[in-house]
Amino acid sequence: MGIRRGAFSLALLLGGVNAGCVNMRPAPQPLSAEAAAGSPQQVWTTRAGRRFTGQVALEGDTFYGAGVDRKVYAVDVMTGVIRWSSRLSGIVGGGLILSGNTIYAATSRPQGRVYALERNLGK
Repeated sequence: MGIRRGAFSLALLLGGVNAGCVNMRPAPQPLSAEAAAGSPQQVWTTRAGRRFTGQVALEGDTFYGAGVDRKVYAVDVMTGVIRWSSRLSGIVGGGLILSGNTIYAATSRPQGRVYALERNLGK
């Protein structure tokens, strides 16, 4: 009984601390015109996969990433155009490694494999 009461008290205490800390930060203020002038601006959007897993890579003007949709993507960072995508047999859990003209990606289930893809074409 004492353990339950102690755990309940701890939960109440932690909940109270969290609730008390929520409004401690001041509300964000809009940027002045001078500050906004130097801010980066969004120039494009693209839909490349649902969520990238592990390490992604940027080389030159190309972004490389692998997602839970079992695909490796090469995206042009200047235009947002997907240069290529390559579907693998499983989810790429550890990200990508670039070496020379090759991209390495290791998949999990089923039958985990390591793939070596040609960087320019994704094959």
